[in-house]
Amino acid sequence: STTSLLRSQIGFALQQSARSARHMARDFLRFSTGSWITVTLNVVRQQGSLLFVSGMLGPAGAGLFAAAQRITAPIAYLAEPLRQAMFPELSRLTAKKRDQEVWRLVRSTLKATVPLAALATGGAAIWGETFLRIVAGPEYVGAYWILVELAVAQSLYLCTPFLASLVILYVGMRRSVLASLAGTILWAVT
Repeated sequence: STTSLLRSQIGFALQQSARSARHMARDFLRFSTGSWITVTLNVVRQQGSLLFVSGMLGPAGAGLFAAAQRITAPIAYLAEPLRQAMFPELSRLTAKKRDQEVWRLVRSTLKATVPLAALATGGAAIWGETFLRIVAGPEYVGAYWILVELAVAQSLYLCTPFLASLVILYVGMRRSVLASLAGTILWAVT
């Protein structure tokens, strides 16, 4: 009887573990697919921004924007591994309805990323002209304010690596992708 009860409990625990693993794998697959679509749409918007700047300010303006974008892009590259690493933990916590722990993770992430973002933005504001001279040449110093604005935008992205995951987990991948698609269409129309 004790052996039977023990087998039953072990079997139940294994079933729960397998169900949890399937749930996490399904969420991760959704996240990866939706993330790929969202990243593709964002690349279109980013390169579209360059085309837009070129249309509005001509080739010289596009060159200034591209130089500033090249310098600030690494700020967002720091956010991408964080974003991908956070999803499994956020998925696990939201599946178990542990919202307090989700927000604790968000706060601790902000404590780590806000100083980095402040450093990146401050560095762009203080040494932006020097960066432009070194990376692009003295003729691109006119991109200073574009550089600072892009540093602020990229720093905001760095501070919120959890945002896309939370939107997907709480709102759903389908709605998230549709919102991103709507944003891309709205951007293209405007």
